[in-house]
Amino acid sequence: MRLAERTFTDTDQQRFASTSGDHNPMHVDALLARRTQAGSQVVHGIHLLLWTLDSLAAAQPELPPLCKLRAQFSRFVYLNEHAEVVLMQQNSTRARLSVSVNGIARSKFTFEFGDVVGHVPDWLETSLEEIAFAPSRPLASY
Repeated sequence: MRLAERTFTDTDQQRFASTSGDHNPMHVDALLARRTQAGSQVVHGIHLLLWTLDSLAAAQPELPPLCKLRAQFSRFVYLNEHAEVVLMQQNSTRARLSVSVNGIARSKFTFEFGDVVGHVPDWLETSLEEIAFAPSRPLASY
């Protein structure tokens, strides 16, 4: 079942690079990207992961908390390709999705839901603003 579709553009890449701090030329510089293994600009893998998770959450807002995820990036998604988030399999505790182009999976993600197991670090309770604007120090100190 298709949950979402979109075409990533250079504007998307620049915005994501600005937000994430990942300015790798294979993502943001058309000329330099030609010299990489990809041969052209490609979408950030984490951008694909976040888009997939957002698409699942939008389609199923009552999901239990995410407790584990697994990501497999097997092929690049290039700029200006029409990509789709496809729900491949789901039960009450797990969902398997892919990002596909022309029906071929480029990335696969498994999300597991349920209670968080183990200790949650104190810094997870810190707001992003506090982390982003605080003097540089290890996250463990928050």
